[in-house]
Amino acid sequence: MGAVGSLQQRRGRQTLGHPIAEEKFISWLRSAVSGICEVNADAGSRLYEHYLLLTQWNRVLNLTGIRDPRLIVVRHFAESLFLASKLPEGPLSVIDVGSGAGFPGVPLAAVRAECSVTLAESDHRKAAFLRESTRGWANVRVHFGPASEAPPEYDWAISRAVAERTMLDVAGRCARFIGVLAGAQWGRSSSEVVDWLERIKLPWGRDRWLLLGAVRRGLRSAPVESRKLRP
Repeated sequence: MGAVGSLQQRRGRQTLGHPIAEEKFISWLRSAVSGICEVNADAGSRLYEHYLLLTQWNRVLNLTGIRDPRLIVVRHFAESLFLASKLPEGPLSVIDVGSGAGFPGVPLAAVRAECSVTLAESDHRKAAFLRESTRGWANVRVHFGPASEAPPEYDWAISRAVAERTMLDVAGRCARFIGVLAGAQWGRSSSEVVDWLERIKLPWGRDRWLLLGAVRRGLRSAPVESRKLRP
């Protein structure tokens, strides 16, 4: 019996509810990102497997507090794909800071096979979940430990639900650009680390935004114009 199964026996079930079928998951996801991002059959199946593991592991590990399956599809998967759709075309090296349940890094890796994605997570149980959920993914690696200890070699640092100061500190050390899914208050104050380029309201819900910026102090100093953002 695996770690999740043994923990369930000791603690009892704390379930998200019965997982929805793959066909429904992919249908909901494609509907949510229609006109934003294409989800092909392979990416849809990978993301559904990630969703299934999320529902299983969340019984014993606090990966998400959302219980409604449709809201999980939108808040976790669709928002992440919205970010993926706004990054420049072509191969990119990306670090997902405080990846937790794998958002936004896992959906990005699923639809952008040309990108190399590092999921940085300092909680060993969440890091174990990330390794299991991306087992066999050629373009994903898991960094167990603070993101600040990851190699300073990334084109983009991305995050969701990470403290602003933490994210800016990490991005300023290891990336050229930054992409953040956040609430309305994120990025309102001036920063010595990043020049904000775009602030885009997400199509779902209230006060959900995508912020894109260029890091002033990164390892690489290529000009912003060299990697134009997608419209």
